[in-house]
Amino acid sequence: MILLFRIVVGALLVAYPLLVYWGLQTFDARRVAILLLVVVALRASLIRGARRDEARRLLPILGIAGALGLLVLLSNREEFLLMNPALMSLAFLGVFAVSLVRPPSMVERFARLQDPNLPPRGVAYCRGVTKVWCAFFGANAAAALWTVWHGDLQLWTLYNGLVSYLLMGALFGAEFLVRIRVKRSFARDEEVS
Repeated sequence: MILLFRIVVGALLVAYPLLVYWGLQTFDARRVAILLLVVVALRASLIRGARRDEARRLLPILGIAGALGLLVLLSNREEFLLMNPALMSLAFLGVFAVSLVRPPSMVERFARLQDPNLPPRGVAYCRGVTKVWCAFFGANAAAALWTVWHGDLQLWTLYNGLVSYLLMGALFGAEFLVRIRVKRSFARDEEVS
């Protein structure tokens, strides 16, 4: 049951731009903000069962979304709803950047879930990939902000509800292919040694 709940909440978070687009076509910004706050509360309810480091990463992100929802409730300005994807990218940029200052890097943490005995070259590779993700999140935040300032809700929805996910998927896929080549290179170097 909890897994289904996580899937539903995750789907709502991914569909946020589409929900905002539909909501703003149908309701005022305050009512859409209530939906955002409900989704934030649902996601926050899952933190209790999360590991401490996962909870620490999620709290700032949920805090930003909750603050935006409250700003919309107070002001009824839809721009605050539209800022959420940009601020989420900035939050992820922050989480990934902090992991570069306080190792292990975020990508190394993920890699160690599969291979706890990551060699030093693997650690260096993960650090480089974390930097690439930092650049992506920074660029994505800038693009998402541009769609807010442009003032076209359809363009905002298209970028934040589709294009940014496609770009993220392309980066993930490209990194996956590079990782395969890097692992093969590491294996060849070990055979030679």
